[in-house]
Amino acid sequence: MPTSSFYKYCPVYQDECFDKEYSVMNLLADQVKFSTRRDFNDLFDSKVNLIKPTKKELKEISGKLKTAKRIEFKNIFYGEDWESKVRIFERTVEKVFDDYLYYCVTDKDDSNLMWSHYANSHKGFCIEWDADKIKAEQVKYQSNIPNFKLIDLIETHVGIGDDTEVGKAIWQALRTKLDEWEYESEYRFQMSNAMKKLIVKQEPDFALVKYQPNWIKSIIWGCRTTDKTKKHIKDNLHFDVKFKQAKEALSSIIITETT
Repeated sequence: MPTSSFYKYCPVYQDECFDKEYSVMNLLADQVKFSTRRDFNDLFDSKVNLIKPTKKELKEISGKLKTAKRIEFKNIFYGEDWESKVRIFERTVEKVFDDYLYYCVTDKDDSNLMWSHYANSHKGFCIEWDADKIKAEQVKYQSNIPNFKLIDLIETHVGIGDDTEVGKAIWQALRTKLDEWEYESEYRFQMSNAMKKLIVKQEPDFALVKYQPNWIKSIIWGCRTTDKTKKHIKDNLHFDVKFKQAKEALSSIIITETT
């Protein structure tokens, strides 16, 4: 069943100077942080094993092309130095993958591990997003990083491959994580070209992106969020939103509405 809400856990480290608390600053400025895979805390997150083509595979592609295309293909991918050309293409693909921007969310608001790992042991807060506005797609968990055949991308480059299917395969590979992270129940929202006009700050590994306040359904306080933090956010938030409270039950976290 499709989820109606996505959640983003946000840390708060101290309540003495909120000008140094980026999660609070971003919330009050209607912006979120989209990250590249270089900014992820997991070394293997979105890592893809790119399988190099063989000389035979490249020769078969060359044979399918008309003269002008065949000459272009040989200049880029084939010839006596085909291995070095493939390595150059591989580095280009890795660079493209490195530059994709994602906003990572989850479908769980009551995960003790998530509150502990991403909201500074319950001292932070959690943003509840309207899933109708945040079109995030589910992350796949598996025992090994995914494989991707460069030959499929080369075929699309010369116009004989299926762009749509290759694009789907790339997107699936880039939202794949190892099994040990399955507790996160993560979803991933990829920035489109149309969204780039919403970027307010671009850095090599991340971007700050504007959003519409009505995309937020509630702010959930952690079990240890201080009254000072709550007051600062409530006093400075320029839009109306529901507030909820995470509470410690016997062996679990429960979420209740509050004022």
